[in-house]
Amino acid sequence: VNLAIIMHFLEHNKQWRQISESAKDLVTRLLCLDQNERITVKEALTHPWIRVSKRKVMNHEIDQYIEL
Repeated sequence: VNLAIIMHFLEHNKQWRQISESAKDLVTRLLCLDQNERITVKEALTHPWIRVSKRKVMNHEIDQYIEL
């Protein structure tokens, strides 16, 4: 699938418009076709969106996320 088609779909999708700019940046960098420009796993794991999301989860009790 052509990346340009995916990005066009995402940019014109209502749900995509509700996604934070930081999350959009991460997705766009992960989908980069040129492997020399694509974000590495290490970079992805230290991306601001991942760090903020991880902090939000760590600030809540894990029981909220597990169904027993």
